[in-house]
Amino acid sequence: DARGKVVAAFAGSQPMPGQTLRLAYPLAGFQERIDEAVKQGKRRAVPLAMADLPLDPAILSDEYRLMGTSALADDLAKAREFARKVVEKFPDSLAARSEEFGFAMQQVLAGQGKPDELVDLAKRCAPPENATALDQAACQQRLGQALMQAGRLDEAMVALRKSDALDMQAMACMTLAPLHEKRGELEQAEDCWRRATTINAERIEYWDRYQKILITRGKWKEAEAAADRASLLENLYRIR
Repeated sequence: DARGKVVAAFAGSQPMPGQTLRLAYPLAGFQERIDEAVKQGKRRAVPLAMADLPLDPAILSDEYRLMGTSALADDLAKAREFARKVVEKFPDSLAARSEEFGFAMQQVLAGQGKPDELVDLAKRCAPPENATALDQAACQQRLGQALMQAGRLDEAMVALRKSDALDMQAMACMTLAPLHEKRGELEQAEDCWRRATTINAERIEYWDRYQKILITRGKWKEAEAAADRASLLENLYRIR
């Protein structure tokens, strides 16, 4: 906060300063420690220890590190092989199974994988009983994406709607939007793109897609506002 106290921690895929328009969400379990410190009038020591964060041990393994190195080298096959090894070593790790699914999806998109195998991987990515709503939503999101690649669109829609209902932060709306567009369900598509811009206000792509659906529906004033926001973001990125 403004006084220099640690009140929240942020985890995301984009590097700073790409987070500047976003909210920081307290990590699970950590906020309670902060609240207790506030009640007692005591400051928590910084930097924080690993024990203060809900860390999956799989991400500290050598196999996980080698998986990341292979991915950076664009060696998709080797990256997926290391992902399999991480899953074998940490079978209960949701992070490990998520990475394995991610690399399998990349292979399918590159024409090097089998969609049906992707669906099986997504189903094996089931969250534990004590998983957060966001983790459960993310698993349904992956299943929906896999079913889409397998051409099972009705089943994909069911999984994606479950994900969206559990926690919209999983961004199922981003995948639902084009499905609604294909079905001619423009009102639902508009709602999905609008929510996508709300959840991730920095993605120019989302504002562009939102603008296009608004134009299609004849909502010129709203479309102009969306275009202005996309232009603002483009200028911000140039300045950075």
